Amino acid sequence: MIQFIYFSDMNSQLRIIFIVALLFGSLGGLTVASILKFLDNVVKEYTGSLANILTGVVCAILFPDKFVFNIHIVLSMACLLSGIYLYETKKFIPK
Repeated sequence: MIQFIYFSDMNSQLRIIFIVALLFGSLGGLTVASILKFLDNVVKEYTGSLANILTGVVCAILFPDKFVFNIHIVLSMACLLSGIYLYETKKFIPK
């Protein structure tokens, strides 16, 4: 059963964490909107992928007993970064 927690029932520390999480979520949305306004959709995918990599690194640092890099995660990160590199450096030049 799902139990809802109302804002008025939260203690002050949980309220602060909630507000900070809400602000960071809003900041992420504004960042994506500005990227799409000035740049193309591929850059949005780059930033999302790199954000996932950074989240994995932060989780590995903060929660070493719960999240460990294995060979599959490292290979997927290498494929992702090499794909971004190849896309940006190997431009097709029509003859």
